[in-house]
Amino acid sequence: MVAPIGATSAYATVPSADPATTADAQIVSYKKELSDCVNCDSAGTAEGKANIQSILDKINAAQERIARAAEAKSSGSATDVQPANSMLGNRLDTFA
Repeated sequence: MVAPIGATSAYATVPSADPATTADAQIVSYKKELSDCVNCDSAGTAEGKANIQSILDKINAAQERIARAAEAKSSGSATDVQPANSMLGNRLDTFA
C-alpha cells in the first residue's frame, strides 16, 4: 500500500538509549569480565595483568561517560531537547 504524501508512519523509531544507562550496563558486563579475569589462573602473569588493566580502563571510561551525562543533564544541555517529530511514534494507525 502506498502512503499519501505527508503521511506519518504507524511505526515509531526506537529512541536512542540514555548514555548513562548504556554505560551502567557496560560497567556491569565489564565487572563480570574483570571478576572472571582476576579469578583465573593467569591473573598473575604479565598477560593477565594487562587484561585486568584493560578492563579497568574500560570501566573508568564508562564511569567518565556517566559523569559527563549527569553533568550535561544537570546543566540542561541541548541533549535534553526532543526533536519536533518525537511524538509521531505515539500515534496509532486506526485504519489497520
